Amino acid sequence: MPSGGTILRCLLLFRLLFPAAITAQPVPHFVEKLITGQGLSSNPITDVTQDRQGFLGIATSDGLNRFDGTEVTQFFHHNNSNSLPHNYIYCLQTLPGNWLAVGTEGGLSFYQGNTGVFHNFYYKSSSSLYQYNNAIIALRTDASGNLWALSRSCIYLPCTYIRSTGRPAASAPTIPPGTLMAASRS
Repeated sequence: MPSGGTILRCLLLFRLLFPAAITAQPVPHFVEKLITGQGLSSNPITDVTQDRQGFLGIATSDGLNRFDGTEVTQFFHHNNSNSLPHNYIYCLQTLPGNWLAVGTEGGLSFYQGNTGVFHNFYYKSSSSLYQYNNAIIALRTDASGNLWALSRSCIYLPCTYIRSTGRPAASAPTIPPGTLMAASRS
C-alpha cells in the first residue's frame, strides 16, 4: 500500500504534467465595451434587442441607438413627426417586416428599418391619466404576432378599433400589420 507521501507526490506530478485537466476552464471575458465614449447616447441602458439583419437596438434613458457592429446611430426626440415621441426609452420589441416597436415616456413609436422613418402612436384622452397611458414601459408579442403594450395605467390590446371612440385605430399602412392598438379602458 502506497504511503501518504507517495500519493501526494503523484498528485503533484500529475498537476505539473496536466494543468488543464485539474483547473477549471477560463472564464470568458468581453474585450470591448460600448459606452458614451464609443458613440452610445447614454450609459444607463434600459433594453436591448437584435433584429433579423443583425442590428442591435439599444434603449437608453436618453435616446435610441442602433449598432451595426462598427458604428452607433443615435435617435432622439425632435419637434417633427419623424422622430421619437420622447428621449426616455423603456423597452424595445422587434417585429416582422424590419419594424422596431419602441416604448417611450411619451408614447409608442414604430421604427421602419428599411426607410428609417418613425411612426408614433399617442393615445389622446380627456382623462387626467392620459400622460400615464402614454408611458409605454413594456412590450410583448403573443403567439399570433400581435403586439401588446403596457403603460403605467393600462394595457393596449391588439385590435382594429379604439374602443373608446369606435374609430379605426390606424387604417393607414404606417403601423405594421398585426400591431393595431386599442386602449383597454380610458
